[in-house]
Amino acid sequence: MLHLGMEEIWKDVPSLKGHYQVSNLGNVRRIMCRPVKGCLNSAGYKQITPHGPDIKKVTRTVHSMVAEAFIGPRPEGAHIAHWNNDRADNRLENLRYATPKENIGDDRRRHDTLPIGERNYKTKFRDVDIVAIRASTKRNIELAREYEVTKECISNIRRRKTWAHVNIEDTI
Repeated sequence: MLHLGMEEIWKDVPSLKGHYQVSNLGNVRRIMCRPVKGCLNSAGYKQITPHGPDIKKVTRTVHSMVAEAFIGPRPEGAHIAHWNNDRADNRLENLRYATPKENIGDDRRRHDTLPIGERNYKTKFRDVDIVAIRASTKRNIELAREYEVTKECISNIRRRKTWAHVNIEDTI
């Protein structure tokens, strides 16, 4: 994948003993051979299985090789985070080392992928239901029967202990 206006820079992957290189654009090649295509793993990350006379045959993610070659050794316990949340985008400018909290929690909030509210596959409610519950003059027990949940659930919604992120303005 070539990006307009960007020069492709190749570097050796230190842990692969001079047999493989990665580019700042997230491409991989075996030295003295053609580029390596790789494939996507079940989590959506591009991966390859490097091989050579003195290389242990272990599948590696491309983003980990790009980070190792261009950013340096990974700090203990650090994740390799993708700024744009696209696991297949292994360009250097899209990668950084991050704490697990930064990578999982903050990224999910920033990219709007945190499974809260309607994005949670287990939910029985939509945002419009929450607004209707809060605006209703019915008692909690009546609403609980109507929505097939407990009266405590309705009480928590009304007191914003749950679904606090939903505002009337968001649904208009």
